[in-house]
Formats: sequence, C-alpha cells, structure tokens
Amino acid sequence: MHPVPLEPDDVGESAVSAMEGSEDPDVITIAVMLAVLSFYSLRTCKATIDQVTVSPDRYREGAEWLRNNVPPGTLIYDVNWSDFPSCFFYDTSHNYVSGLDPLYLFDNILS
Repeated sequence: MHPVPLEPDDVGESAVSAMEGSEDPDVITIAVMLAVLSFYSLRTCKATIDQVTVSPDRYREGAEWLRNNVPPGTLIYDVNWSDFPSCFFYDTSHNYVSGLDPLYLFDNILS
C-alpha cells in the first residue's frame, strides 16, 4: 500500500484549524509555569548563597589577636588555604604558609 498524497490546501487548512484554538492557552500556561519556576529557583539560589557566604569581617578579630599577641614575622599556619586572603588583608605583619590552592603547588613537585 502506498500513502495517498493529499492536496497541499487540505493539509495546510487542517493543520491550521487544529492549532488555532489550542496554541494560545498552552503558550500562556508554559509562560506562567516558567515564571513561577524561575522565581522559585532564584529565591532558592539567593538563600543558599546567603547561607554559604562568609563575611570578610569574620577574620578581623582573629587578625587583631594575632597582631597583639604574636611577634611580627612569625610563620602562621592556616589550615584552610582559602582563608588566606582574608587573614592577610587584616594582618600583613605575619608570614603565612601558603595562600594558594594546593593543586597549584603540584606543578613544582612533579616537574
């Protein structure tokens, strides 16, 4: 069996008439759903960022304590390398073990 070709006018009219009544509500429904999901996603992301982000002022008191109680030039070992920028910002009178991600140090070890 071979399919019977339809006249182009028949195909075009039936496709247009089938889409005319249902296209607008579907588009509006999808737009509303996307808007609601976008709002929820942005709100959730902002809440997560607020929970995870540490204020730079968190290190101020510790750096003041170091300046007042540890002689200048002493080597300070900071356990978490990502704390270095904040510690160094508030206290430049001491030396720190490392301020780089340890992965950057592997280059010298392997070569």
